[in-house]
Amino acid sequence: MCWVISDNNKSGVLDVIVGTWISAHRLNKLVTSKLGIRLKRFSSVRDPLENLARGDCTDEALERTLKRLSRAQVEVSDGTAELLIKWQKGDGYPNDAFGYSEESIRFRRVGKDWKIDANRETGLDQPSDFFTPGSWGPMFRDRLKLTNQIVAGIESGRLGKVDDVRKEIEKQEKLLLEKYEAKKEKNRSGK
Repeated sequence: MCWVISDNNKSGVLDVIVGTWISAHRLNKLVTSKLGIRLKRFSSVRDPLENLARGDCTDEALERTLKRLSRAQVEVSDGTAELLIKWQKGDGYPNDAFGYSEESIRFRRVGKDWKIDANRETGLDQPSDFFTPGSWGPMFRDRLKLTNQIVAGIESGRLGKVDDVRKEIEKQEKLLLEKYEAKKEKNRSGK
C-alpha cells in the first residue's frame, strides 16, 4: 500500500520487491523464535540462512531506520518528493538498518497519498522489464519463492533444526543455479 508502479502492479513487480523484505522479516522472526538463533548480516562466513533472512530486515534494523526518519530531509515539487535519511555513523555497518542507502527515496503523489515510486526507484520505464530474462527480476522472484518455502517448512515443523534449514536452502539454491545455467546455455546455443 506504500508503493506505486505505473502498471498498477499487473506485472507483479511490487509483489517481488516488497515481498522480499516481508519474507526475510518473517524468516528472521522464525529462526529467532523457533530455532533460537539470531542472524547478523555481516559475518565472516557465508551462511545461506543469513543470505535469505537478511540482517537489514530484523526488528532492530527497522527500529533504527524509524528513529532516523525524524531527521530526514524532504524535498517536494510537482507531485513528487524525495526523502533523504540522515544516517548516523555505524548505521548500515556494523549496525543493520532497513533501506540503508546514501540515495534519496523517491515518492509520487497518488490522490491524497504519497507512495514510494517503484518506477523511479528501480529505473524501469516499463514494469514488465523487471522480469526480462537475464535481468535481476527473475532471480529476485525465485529467491522470494525459496524464502517462502523455507518459512513454510519451519512453520510446519518439516524444517525443525538450523542444519535442516541450511541444507534445504543449499539444495534449493543448487537447483536454481542449475536452472539459470541451463537457460544461459540454451541462450548461447540459440536453441
